[in-house]
Amino acid sequence: MIVVALGLGAAIIYGVSDFFGAFAARRIHLVTATLFNYAVATVSIGVVLLLVGGAWSADAVGAGTVCGVLAVFGLLAFYGVLAI
Repeated sequence: MIVVALGLGAAIIYGVSDFFGAFAARRIHLVTATLFNYAVATVSIGVVLLLVGGAWSADAVGAGTVCGVLAVFGLLAFYGVLAI
């Protein structure tokens, strides 16, 4: 049950962040909007991690780091298109 709740919460947060990220990209600089989005996401993930817990492995941290860095470029392109 907790997995379903976490999945639903993640989907809601992802949709809300896309909406407000595109809205912010129209009003402020694209990179600033993306950095703010990532800062809020990092804090949110940290809070959920403290509440839920979990096991860490070197492979998981490495894959998460690579995916996070590559996702920045994807979000910059995504918000850039939405801002047009």
